[in-house]
Formats: sequence, structure tokens, C-alpha cells
Amino acid sequence: MSRRLGVTDMTELFERFAVSMLLGAFIGLERERGRHTIGIRTFSLVAGLGTLAAMLASNANSPWILGLVFLAVTGLVIASRYGLQKANKKAGPGITTEVAALMTFGLGALVYQGPMAVAVALGVATAALLHFKPELHSLAKRVGSADLLAVFEFALVAFVVLPVLPDRVMGPLQVLNPHHVWLMVVFVSGISLVGYVALKLIGPRQGALASGLLGGTVSSTAVTFSFARRARETFAFSRPAAVAVMAATAVTVPRMAIEVGVVNSAMLREAAAPLACLLVAALLPLLFYWLRCQTDQPQEVPEVKNPVNLGMAILFAAIYATVILGVEAARQYLGDAGLYTVGALSGLTNVDAITLSTARLAEAGRLANAQGVDVITIAFLANLVFKGGIAFALGTRTLAREVAVAFAVTMLAGAAAIYFF
Repeated sequence: MSRRLGVTDMTELFERFAVSMLLGAFIGLERERGRHTIGIRTFSLVAGLGTLAAMLASNANSPWILGLVFLAVTGLVIASRYGLQKANKKAGPGITTEVAALMTFGLGALVYQGPMAVAVALGVATAALLHFKPELHSLAKRVGSADLLAVFEFALVAFVVLPVLPDRVMGPLQVLNPHHVWLMVVFVSGISLVGYVALKLIGPRQGALASGLLGGTVSSTAVTFSFARRARETFAFSRPAAVAVMAATAVTVPRMAIEVGVVNSAMLREAAAPLACLLVAALLPLLFYWLRCQTDQPQEVPEVKNPVNLGMAILFAAIYATVILGVEAARQYLGDAGLYTVGALSGLTNVDAITLSTARLAEAGRLANAQGVDVITIAFLANLVFKGGIAFALGTRTLAREVAVAFAVTMLAGAAAIYFF
């Protein structure tokens, strides 16, 4: 059934055509810079044609019009490609520009049909994919089979396992929800994967500070372990290794804040001041030692391993479930002392499980938010002790000394945060 266009609709129609052709021009501008055969004018016209075809199909109530116009555009693109190759002109081995033109036609149609915001977002994403070709190819070369397998395993964890798990409370103490447990696995794995991809993009040789900051989004404990071993192998690397360990530790604080905020926003408001104290106390020694390191010769830093795999996901799920059971049991049977002991023991090797489980219990009303903040702060301090032990046992005296000084400052700030907040 056709529709009549009033003044308001006519104004909106002109707006949609303007957005469509500007979006096509935006994509075409990227192709024009690369001196491709299809440029800004053609892409703009293709987008406008997509919008026009969608309008005609809608007004005539004949969806086949849009399909026929799309086939015509596809034929023109194929003919253009064939003509260039036949004329022995430089057409390039790929068909990215031609596929982008067809994508632009679809975006033009989507601008008319809506939602327009989706069309604009897809247009920007398309231009970005075209523009960052060298960086994406470089990333593809760096990604090994093990990294690709990890991405597939993350997809399995997030999109296959999670939907089939029951979303109900079960088990002892009535605190375990399989869907929620695995959702936390997906969340932590996603944070780790983003940090790992960022580290892959810049490369591990970009400096101890950058590697420590990005590696800390994967695992600050793993960063401490690998950098301590590298310092033992090369004594001159002790100071850069200390900077990397401090940087990874500092990143742990905002990571904890994100985890708490996602699960329990009310607890995050309680935790804002203590976590800010911890972050400042972690950043000050980092800045001091990093400035001292600027006069040292640059060193090749160790590469952080991919943190995402199915085995680690299952292990984290088991740790998370154990921790949430332990915290609830300590709350019911042992009181505050038992609760803080569980927090300290859980935080020794990893603070993610205790942070998420505590926030979840506080969100469910089983734990006061302020008490939960104390638990995760104690867990963070316990993790400092454990990483300090790694630096002492596996690293050099220089590394152990500088890490001990930095961690002592942070632990004093943590103790003050527990006392005052």
C-alpha cells in the first residue's frame, strides 16, 4: 500500500537522502585516497540509489524493485571490474572496493527503511575496515593458530555454553546460579581478550610500561611471573621489569572497579574512595621508577601468552563457584574474621573471582556493600604479597627491592582505606 508524503515527510525524506549520500561520500573518500577506480562520486551515487530504490519499493509496496535495482548495481560492478581487467589496467587482486560498493547500496536502503543510526554506525565501521587495511593485515600476520583457536574458544564460551546453562539458584547455601557463574567467566575472558589483542597490536617490544599496562588487563600475576623470569635471565632488565609489574598492578584497580560496577553499581559507589586511594598509591611509585628507567637502554620484553582458552574458562568457573560458596559459608558460620580470611586467601593468585563473587553477594543482599569493599581491598593487598613473593623468588634483588618499596606504599594506602572508609 503506497503512502503519501506530506510536508513533514518530505523534509524527512530530504534528510534521509542527504545522510545516505554523505555516508556514501564518506566511504568513497577513503577509496579515493587509495586511488581506487571507484571513488567518492560513485559511492555517493550508489548510496543515493539504494535510498531511492528503497523509497520506490516502499511507496509501490513492491519489495522486488529493491532486489532488481541491487542486481543491476551488482551487474554494473562486475562489468566494471571485468572491463578494467580486460583493458590490462591496474585493478588489483582483491574485490574489496566492489564489495564495499554493494555494501554502500545496502546502507543507502537501510537509511530509508531505518533504523538510521544502525546504517550510520555500519557506514563508519565499513570506512574503518577499509582504512585500517595495513594494521589489520599486520594483526593477522601476528595471530598464530593458537591465538585463532583461543578466539574460537571464547566464541564457544560466550555464545554456545552460556545460553544453555540453567538460570536458577541451586546447590548448597543457595548461592550458585550456573548461568551467572558462566556469565562472569565470559566477562573476565572478554576483558582479558581485549587487553591481549591490544598488546598484540602494539607488540611486546614497545616498552615495559606499555606491556605492563596492557598485560595487567590480562593478568597482573602472569605479568609478574614472566617479567621476573626475564629479569633473572638479564640483570639489566630488572628495572624495566619492576616498572612492568607496577604498571600491571596499577591496572588491576580500575579492572576491579569495572567488575564491581557491572555486577553491583551501589557497591561501586561505596568502593570509589578506597579504590581511588589504591590507584593513586600504585601510580606514584610507578611514575617515580618509570622516570628513572628512561636513562636505561631499551630491553626486549617477554610476550604475554593468550589468556583465553576453554580449560582456563572452566578453571575460573570452578574457582569463582568455590569462592562464592566460601564467602557465603564464612559469612554464615565464621563471622567477619572468617569472611576476611576467605577474601585474603582467594585474592592471593587472582582478584577477579573474589571481586565478582563479593559484588554478587552484596547485590543479592547477603552482604553489606561496605563489608564487600573491605573484602576486595584485603584480597587486593593479599595479591600484592603473593606477587612480591614471585618477584623475590624468581627475580633479582633489584627487582624485589623496587617492587617491595612500591607495594609497601600501596599496602599502607590500602590499610588506611579500610580504616577510614
